[in-house]
Amino acid sequence: MIQREQADTLGQVYHSQRSSHNTASSSYQGPTSGARQPPHDTIDTTSSTFSTPAQTQSSDQTSLVSGPHQRPHGADLTDRICILTIPGGTFPLTLANSAFSDILKGKLSTSAVDDANTVSYLASIMSDEHTRVYFVQIFVAVKIFRVSTKEELKQTASDVNRRLIRESDVWLKLKHQNIQPYLGHCSKLGPLGQSIGLVSPLCVNGTILDYVGKNPLANKLQLVKDVTKGLQYLDTKNVVHGDLHCNNVLVTEAGIAVLADFGRAKVIGKKGFNTTMFVGHISYMAPELLPPDDSDDIDKLFSKKSDIYAFGMLCFETFTNTAPFSCYNVSRDFQIPRLIHNGERPKATRDVQKCIPENLWRIMEACWKNAPGDRPSAEQIIQRMH
Repeated sequence: MIQREQADTLGQVYHSQRSSHNTASSSYQGPTSGARQPPHDTIDTTSSTFSTPAQTQSSDQTSLVSGPHQRPHGADLTDRICILTIPGGTFPLTLANSAFSDILKGKLSTSAVDDANTVSYLASIMSDEHTRVYFVQIFVAVKIFRVSTKEELKQTASDVNRRLIRESDVWLKLKHQNIQPYLGHCSKLGPLGQSIGLVSPLCVNGTILDYVGKNPLANKLQLVKDVTKGLQYLDTKNVVHGDLHCNNVLVTEAGIAVLADFGRAKVIGKKGFNTTMFVGHISYMAPELLPPDDSDDIDKLFSKKSDIYAFGMLCFETFTNTAPFSCYNVSRDFQIPRLIHNGERPKATRDVQKCIPENLWRIMEACWKNAPGDRPSAEQIIQRMH
């Protein structure tokens, strides 16, 4: 069933009070009804009824992941999600893509009148205890993994299954104002209706680079502090992000930076949380992640300290709007590992010194130490920033 609908007719999540940057609330503010949004069509993915995590999921759903214990964790939002399409066509509106996945734009709808349990559940993960939610109809980002139906690539599909389950399991347990909320999952996506998507609120300001590019007066130091607070929270949960870079840091409508995309995240000491499906941002990868021996298992090398190394690179790119190793005039990514192993790091050129405060630069240099044990923790970085 195809529905045509203007984006700017959508409502928002109505709150009794608007969260500020310094509150402890992890609420997401959806776009207001008067916000300018491009027109688009919607693909209705509704099938049955909404189920919260405590409810059993429909056994007749067609999805990539099958079996009662092989579905992603969290609420099944299939009947509440509409994937938006390019105006006048049937192609989904894609916000971003990576080597293995696409981020699609959609909308999530429910009302307090006929689905009080749904509203209560969404309010619990999108708001603090003082926030009242009367009506929900928000834009969302839906992450789906690409899957080939070719017989010889069935193993890849199996890897995708495990990755979906693992990412949703880690993400569902993370609740913090600097972590992008996980709303649930939806099925019957993709050309053959066999893909499952992980759903989160749409951050209207885009990535941290998008935000500072459009807002020259943005408080960049506060944004990277937000990232540090997110990393500190992950520390308390013994979680390693594993793929920290500017594209995986989003900015909410309230101007708060949040960590997103936990497809590489792992819980330290927990088995079954590894996958070989990885294409990293080379310039953000710590020296220990770039071993000369290809036989080394890179999953075992990710750590909290490799996240800290990546944080230093994120600071550099956020403040300078240039890639970390651009000063070396490298034309190919494969040239960067040699620079890293040789101890080279981004240089404090005259232009860079104009962009980055001296104290932050010293913190970044500490983050780039060659030995993981010499790098500061997220908590130590926060203390040095104050």
